[in-house]
This record gives sequence, structure tokens and C-alpha cells, in this order.
Amino acid sequence: MVNRGDAVGSDEWRELPTEKQMAFRIPISIMIDLPHLRAHHPVITVSEYLRLHGLDPEGESGSGSWQRELYHTRPNIFESNKTKTPSLFVIKNEWYDPSGSTRVNYIPQAMKERGNWERYSPSQNQETGGYWPFVAPTDVSRRLANGVWDWDTAKSVLLSSKLEPEVDLDDDKVVEDILNANGWEVLHSFFSGCVPRFLSFLHDYIQS
Repeated sequence: MVNRGDAVGSDEWRELPTEKQMAFRIPISIMIDLPHLRAHHPVITVSEYLRLHGLDPEGESGSGSWQRELYHTRPNIFESNKTKTPSLFVIKNEWYDPSGSTRVNYIPQAMKERGNWERYSPSQNQETGGYWPFVAPTDVSRRLANGVWDWDTAKSVLLSSKLEPEVDLDDDKVVEDILNANGWEVLHSFFSGCVPRFLSFLHDYIQS
């Protein structure tokens, strides 16, 4: 057993009784079926990486963070050039999650069919990529313009549009159908707000 705070470098549990500060440290090889994983993917654990670079496996970060300074101080033990230490290329968050974009797990088939989704040609080297062809904008789509809108804002735009008076915008299904008919899709997601506790997050369900 280990002390949680000592293991991950946090004072989160210091005020608790000693017995509640303790936790089991379970090896990754027990938590994950590494042989099965390695049958399909090249996998190396951090402790194996450290050994491969002449570093003490006990120096592995307890929090799971990648120690950029420590882990890149020595060359691979099989490297003849002993001055050649491992390189490090950091991918910044905004590169794969740029402002104005929303990442999703996948695009539903129904959404593709509504928008007449077309795959890129093989010559464009986009195995799973595709695009929606241009369609003439409507009054609703012009009012919404580009971007991501929260649900209430989208409904207020529809209220100001020239819709039939009998349209019930209090019915979410009606609102979604109108948005779909005007080239917009509804995204069901979660809003994350970090709270001042170690690795704790507050999630609020949102619709946009």
C-alpha cells in the first residue's frame, strides 16, 4: 500500500485519518492484458522505457505525468551515439482542438444521409474523411451563420425567424427537425468545469 498524497504529489487527502490516506498500488500489467494488447499494437510501459534508457524504474512518476526532463536525459542503451538522447515533440492542445471547432466521437449515419455526405476520393488520401456538398442557405441558416450555438440561443433565433405561427418551439423534437431541415445538427455533449479537488470534474449535460 502507498500513501495517496505521497504517491501522486498532492495534499488532497492530508486532512483525512491515516488509514483513509492509504491506497493500493496496482501494477499496470495486472490492470491491462498486455500480451493481448501487444498482439495487435506496439506497446511499451513507462518502467520498460526507463530500463531501456538506463533509468531507474522506481523513478516513474506516481501521478502518471510524463517527466519531460528526467525521461529524456539518457540515450537508448542500444544507441552507439551516447550523446543522442530521446527527442520530444509536444502537440499543443489548440492544434487538434482549435478554437471554433467541436470534436465528436463519430458522425452518425443519419446525419450523413441528411446532409448527403460524400467521401473524399482515394487520391486525396483520406481513408475516413469526407465532406458535405454546398447547399443554398436558407433564412434560418443565414441567421445562425457559422459557429456553435447553445440550445437556447438557437431557439431564440428560430423565434425571430419567419416560421409558421403554429410551430411549437417548446417541443425539442420540433426544434431539432427545423434545424436539421436548415442544415444544422444538434450536438449532445457535456460541459466540464474543473473544481478545486485533485482530478475532480463537474459535468453538466448540455445541448447545442
